[in-house]
Amino acid sequence: GENCQITHLVRGSKAAYLVTTTFQFVGLSAQIVGLSIKPPDPDQVPAGEPRKGADKWFKVAANAEGVTFEMPFKAKRTVNEEKQTVTYRAEAPDNSVITIAIIEDLKENFEPKAEVYFAALQKDLVEALEGELIDSDDAKAGKHPGRLMFIKAKDGVFFVERAVVVGKWIYRFQYITQEANKRQRELIGNRFFESAKFLEPDDDLRDRPKPPAPPKLPTPSKPLPKPPVP
Repeated sequence: GENCQITHLVRGSKAAYLVTTTFQFVGLSAQIVGLSIKPPDPDQVPAGEPRKGADKWFKVAANAEGVTFEMPFKAKRTVNEEKQTVTYRAEAPDNSVITIAIIEDLKENFEPKAEVYFAALQKDLVEALEGELIDSDDAKAGKHPGRLMFIKAKDGVFFVERAVVVGKWIYRFQYITQEANKRQRELIGNRFFESAKFLEPDDDLRDRPKPPAPPKLPTPSKPLPKPPVP
């Protein structure tokens, strides 16, 4: 058979280790035949892999908007009464990571139109970022429709958005960082998206006035101005 080794740098709370797994291939089968662990040399620990946001997160309880989620830095909340949107924005001190949550109230049940909205939103994002769509995948929240979009923008910026429609609310969670920071992107981005917990319309935590007559089908909200390149 043929042998293959894969080595991972595993970071613990106090130290890092190199973990090497050895596989043996026989035909179409692969079995683990060896596992070794050793401390890495200083030059084997990549620089520029900050742990910002890995240890201390801030919970955002946007109960009035029907959602709670976590952000890796303290968020600034802004309200746009004209567009009926609430925005939470949190940035790393060195601007290397930007997380944004945009919540829009459409005053009507928008879930039946979600897929059309996602397609238009995806097109608008690619054009606005002058980027390339890397991947697009389903990102439902229970029974509610959702879409996850990965876009590679120019100048090495990597933009990921998870959009979810829950009744009359559109939730857009955006994560922006350098494309090269794959580990950081997975560490922070995944937790940011997965931390979102949506409240159902009959939940007691929701405290909202009765909506006015529903408007016509809106076009997708334009994204926030493009952030500076980290």
